[in-house]
Amino acid sequence: MSDQRARCIGQMFASMAAMSPEADAIVAGDVTLSRDKLLKVIKTYADRMIREGVKPGDLVSINSGDAIVTVSCVLALSLMGGQLIPFGEELLEEGAPRVTHFFRSMERPPNIGCREKVIDVSWSPKQRSGLEVPQGFPGFLSNDQTCWISPSTGTTGSPKYIAISVDVLNKRITAIAEDYVARPTMLLVLFSIRSRPYIIRAIAALVSGHVLVDSDDFDFAQACGVNVICASPQQIRLWLNRRVIKVKIPILQVSGAKLSDGLVSTLLQSFERIENVYGSNETIKAHITILEGPGEHPVRTYKSGPICVEIVDDHDSPCPIGVSGRVRVKTDYMVDGYLDAPEASAKHFRAGWFYPGDIGVMQPGSRFRLPFKSANVFAVRECG
Repeated sequence: MSDQRARCIGQMFASMAAMSPEADAIVAGDVTLSRDKLLKVIKTYADRMIREGVKPGDLVSINSGDAIVTVSCVLALSLMGGQLIPFGEELLEEGAPRVTHFFRSMERPPNIGCREKVIDVSWSPKQRSGLEVPQGFPGFLSNDQTCWISPSTGTTGSPKYIAISVDVLNKRITAIAEDYVARPTMLLVLFSIRSRPYIIRAIAALVSGHVLVDSDDFDFAQACGVNVICASPQQIRLWLNRRVIKVKIPILQVSGAKLSDGLVSTLLQSFERIENVYGSNETIKAHITILEGPGEHPVRTYKSGPICVEIVDDHDSPCPIGVSGRVRVKTDYMVDGYLDAPEASAKHFRAGWFYPGDIGVMQPGSRFRLPFKSANVFAVRECG
């Protein structure tokens, strides 16, 4: 049982802090937190949540635009066996998962319709001067317990939610951390701090011994030695603001929208490699196409993984090359359905496959295209 508890992300980060307590964890414009200092914040937050009535298994919403607050709350909830759900206004509507505790940081506006508590300066370890840092927390009793509940973005229709177990989250963290090849990775994530893409990428970096850069300032990022940036195509375009980085940043990982050939050409002036990710919350990354070389004629390669994509007809038979059909995806870290939505689950999850609702076309050379959503082309491997 103790080994299972030690697999939670809070314990993973604690292990990193024990190995190198003085190593940087989060670097921001006005503060740098070592792993040891961040761990103290995490434990203090966990203790404060317990004092506010949070118990193992409770569903807790975090509403914050502050990276340190968000990361600390996520890891604190893991230590104490609580379930995380990112804040969204849909949580206040009928039919949403029942949130037991709403917390927001000071910079976020109050929300009418929920009893929320503010994460203010009294939560800081500095306010506990002279008091012992909390140590023991219950964690999760088993790897199949739910630790995160997340809204779905992979299919159309009414809002849906997925439950992510400790085991599935750990597999997802491992899969994402494989993209951080630099030692250490200095990671800048331009997605909203409250979003799933931000949270899982940031946590994967921290529990794997990398550094999170908490600033979207162009010059600060370069001064920090940022070597991996994660963003949507629109976010990275706005961040560059027509500028070209003289010393190219090694990796840009993009997802969430169409990546046009023109933007690829522009981005390869500032980045050595672009990783174009296809995936969803149900599966996380399903395929990555890597673009390198001259912007006008980039070389495309495929980054393999425990994933599979097929284009099938209405009878689930593979479509011939050039014939459009439904995309279906299988990964080692996908969920198997939606919470309290049997009809949607039956429609999108069948026989170990996830059907996101996309229409695709298989092309020669083991590639598939999503013609009705974007011009993106992704490479595939044979499905076992």
